[in-house]
Amino acid sequence: MASGNCSGTITNQGFNLSSDASCGFNQAANVMLGPLANNGGPTPTHMPQSGSPAIDFVAGGCPPPATDQCGAARPVDGDNNSTVWCDAGAVEYGATAPGPASGNVYLPLIVKQ
Repeated sequence: MASGNCSGTITNQGFNLSSDASCGFNQAANVMLGPLANNGGPTPTHMPQSGSPAIDFVAGGCPPPATDQCGAARPVDGDNNSTVWCDAGAVEYGATAPGPASGNVYLPLIVKQ
């Protein structure tokens, strides 16, 4: 049985964090992620919490895609230090995901009998 966060072959381009050495990623004692939740997008994600080392982690550029999993544009200056870098992970802290298309309102259908 594997121990730690990772096992097997991992492809790492340097844009990852882990709380242990099992992945071979850059280390952080506490990655400071929120609970698995619906932050927008097709699947639940862990949003970085304020002060997380994942915020503005990718220095000097932003690997594709240009939007996070929620559909929000990245990068965003999530730590407000006037340097705009991408966050590590699926969601960009401080980004605003696009809302529903204009004119689309979804309400429950109620039938009175």
